[in-house]
Amino acid sequence: MSIERVAVLGGGLMGSGIAEVSAAHGFAVALRDIDDRALDSARGRIETSLARGVKSGKLTGEAAEETLERIRFTLDLDDLADADLVIEAVPEQVELKVQVLSDVAAVVGGEALIASNTSSIPIAQLAATIPDPRRVLGL
Repeated sequence: MSIERVAVLGGGLMGSGIAEVSAAHGFAVALRDIDDRALDSARGRIETSLARGVKSGKLTGEAAEETLERIRFTLDLDDLADADLVIEAVPEQVELKVQVLSDVAAVVGGEALIASNTSSIPIAQLAATIPDPRRVLGL
């Protein structure tokens, strides 16, 4: 399986970092969050990080622009439908993670890998809530 499109669920500190790194490595990224304010914050974090990279000489201005252009900020779950890899990075609440993973599993293709960025919830517990739990992994 080839991964070309990455979806990130949650644009907080971890999610925005995952989206930035994925886009910097050439992947098309869809970053989904719950409202415009959250998406604006995620965009701001990524822009600030890229600007730091340019200022320090680790990144060219062109590379920073290209990275940001690879990220689509969205509220619409359907915008994730073509993802090959979904990475969940929402707050560490079992009910929220289960709901988000269930919602995304209903939208993405049956071959898409679904990863959780959990630090304390057993992956098996999250995987058991979606069809074909074999495609769920911890990150």
